[in-house]
Amino acid sequence: MEIKIDKLIPRGYGYYEAPIPGSKYKLIIKNEKIIAVVHRGYKLIPHEEVEDVLKRLQGVKVLRAIEENAKKFWILDVGRGDVQMMVVNSVDGGRALTVRLMLVVDNLAIPLITSSRRTAMVMKKVHKKSADPAVLIDAIKAMLKDVDEVKEYYEQIFKKKAAEYLSTWQLLREEIPDKYTETIITVLSTPAGAKLTVGEVYKEIAKRILSAKTDFGTKLMFMRKLNDTLMIIAEAERYE
Repeated sequence: MEIKIDKLIPRGYGYYEAPIPGSKYKLIIKNEKIIAVVHRGYKLIPHEEVEDVLKRLQGVKVLRAIEENAKKFWILDVGRGDVQMMVVNSVDGGRALTVRLMLVVDNLAIPLITSSRRTAMVMKKVHKKSADPAVLIDAIKAMLKDVDEVKEYYEQIFKKKAAEYLSTWQLLREEIPDKYTETIITVLSTPAGAKLTVGEVYKEIAKRILSAKTDFGTKLMFMRKLNDTLMIIAEAERYE
């Protein structure tokens, strides 16, 4: 289907927006290619604009950047060996502008992606008028102030005996592929498994997810499932 457009509105860094006449939608265009069809209220935040903000952050260095389709992920060194940050952006409406804590445990940088709303872990800005990459500066500073509290929270959960939550781990097996969970969760049903902590099981599954040969977005989806499982375990005692 041919889409007729009346005008191109430059948005910097080679991006253009093109309102679709007679509709509530517009096109996002770069290098003469249509990247996305989004609602007219959607605010385009180019990846380059996010990068400009990250360059202004003192004591912060980009360790690596991962671009997949219209999404980009930045892993940041924030001057602490036990913590990193992850910034996420998209130019197609697929993801909000987000910054999340990552805990470095046993040389493994674990993104704290969960459905719970612990403000110390995450800042999220949907691409509407109020969204502005400049907020990353204050958000990262604020989150770093709460790092020790967040670490203590996770360390307390990690000390629990994993086998006591076998039914919860079994639910996780239904949520993500067996190759990430089957071996370690099966061990929980054995005498050797009785000695394992929640942290040991969690880190083994996280290591398998984060080292897998799959796209980064899929890894984050599986990590969300794993972290949701951890939050269920964290809250379990309230309902016993």
